[in-house]
Amino acid sequence: MADGRGFSLDLRVVRDDGAVRNVQLDAFPDQDEAGGTLGLFGLIRDVTEARQAIMRLRESENRFRSLVENMRNIIFCRGVKGDGPFGYRDGGSVMYGRDAGILAGTADDSGFADVRAWYESVHPDDRPAYLDAERARKEEGRPYLIEYRFRHPRTGQLRWAREAGWTVEDPQSGTTWLDSYIVDVTTLKEAQAQAEEARRAAEEANQAKSAFFASVSHELRTPLNAVLGFAEIMDRQLFGPVGNERYADYVRSIRDSGRILLGLIDDLLDLSKIEAGKQVLREEWLDVRELCCDVLRLMEPQAAAAQLVLQLRASDGLPLLCADARAVRQILLNLLSNALKFTPPGGRVLVGAKVARDGGLSLTVTDSGIGISPEDVRRLFLPYSQTDSSLASPARGTGLGLMLVRSLCELHGGSAKIRSRPGKGTKVWARFPQWRLTAADSVPPLSEPASVRPPTAE
Repeated sequence: MADGRGFSLDLRVVRDDGAVRNVQLDAFPDQDEAGGTLGLFGLIRDVTEARQAIMRLRESENRFRSLVENMRNIIFCRGVKGDGPFGYRDGGSVMYGRDAGILAGTADDSGFADVRAWYESVHPDDRPAYLDAERARKEEGRPYLIEYRFRHPRTGQLRWAREAGWTVEDPQSGTTWLDSYIVDVTTLKEAQAQAEEARRAAEEANQAKSAFFASVSHELRTPLNAVLGFAEIMDRQLFGPVGNERYADYVRSIRDSGRILLGLIDDLLDLSKIEAGKQVLREEWLDVRELCCDVLRLMEPQAAAAQLVLQLRASDGLPLLCADARAVRQILLNLLSNALKFTPPGGRVLVGAKVARDGGLSLTVTDSGIGISPEDVRRLFLPYSQTDSSLASPARGTGLGLMLVRSLCELHGGSAKIRSRPGKGTKVWARFPQWRLTAADSVPPLSEPASVRPPTAE
């Protein structure tokens, strides 16, 4: 005040209610004609909200700056016509091994001081797509997301980038500009290439395995059929008695073992065909109850020998099923074989058939056997998987049965499911979709596509 000038102060004051407010005091001297000070007048303003807004703006700016500066990519903006600075922040100093500021047009050695320099780093084969995306953005205002190869400015290494860009308009100023970012996705691309190569190698190995199974299975069937044929002749004693009764027992063992082996070979052939996509369904309209009865008659001797009760529980008025009869029979035989194998003497095995809640057909096989642990249940539909139960070890198989059941169900558009508890038995579902069913009195011809194919989405 000594020099006759005013002053300005920023103060904090406490109101009567205890609230702290920010105020700005501007004071000016009131002088006479001779320059003497007559008094003081001033203005006090409450600037609390303004100061808080400034603080929030600074905090937001600091957070944004920290985010951008620590990102492993490039964020930039430029005029919608491609003029102006090419970028304003390189968050990819680690990404490109350069100091902050590249692409901003602020450093002489940046290498990417303008748009043209960046375009020239893009691989020649990828430039047309890059320029098409840019042209569509400029002319139509469409955002873009593209991937392309670029040459690293220092190492010369060819790398992959993913770039996204969109047009921004300020309605107040009428300014239009492009916001965009570039991310180095070389590591991701390399991982994708490795995964694709691994997938291709796995497919080739699987095809080779299926071809090997099919070839070996066919080679095994020829001599095995001869063994079974001669064993059958000797068992029936078509050319006279075999002599010692023990030989007759041996012949029956040869015949029964050969049939088991032939069944295994058939399973291998079916699996290899399914995996190779060569399994063809011979569809026909099946009476499910009658088919179940046929299968149970085949398994009754085995159930009686194991001292087990074998029962059928099928709903009345079941619809007809459009399916491959051999495949459905094989599903039931495999499930029943497992149930009989793992159920102790005195137990019961129940075969069920009914229309499920979703309108499809559900075939079930339930036993009162030893059950399966939850860990083993998760593996049972995998190829060549077996349970590790010591009770099951005398009857361990190849692990093909349930895998084949699931594959045959899926081939019909259905599914397979298992539920089991150790010591409480096991239940397996084989489900067929609703579109494979029809009422017994309204059987359409199999040449009608709607009767044997899933409905198409409209």
